[in-house]
Amino acid sequence: MLAGMLPGGYPEMVIGIAGELAQIFAWLIINFRNDDDLSSERVILLDRYDLALLSHGKATDYNFNGLGHHLLKIKYTGDPVPFPHRPARVRRPHR
Repeated sequence: MLAGMLPGGYPEMVIGIAGELAQIFAWLIINFRNDDDLSSERVILLDRYDLALLSHGKATDYNFNGLGHHLLKIKYTGDPVPFPHRPARVRRPHR
């Protein structure tokens, strides 16, 4: 319907608008990204033994120092977790 009225035609206009919106979105992502936020780049893995220690009152703190200081305090508030039985590790020499 508008293809004859607009120079270049309607599909080209829609593609051009979509391209401009993509450029605006890319500009927003690039300019509002927080590259110095180290807390979003940390991974903390806890196994069963660590969770059992936390459940028996052993709270722990993790300090992250980058361009700013972050302190993560972990404390367990549920029922006590039984300690898992760890099998003894046998180290074998390399052959």
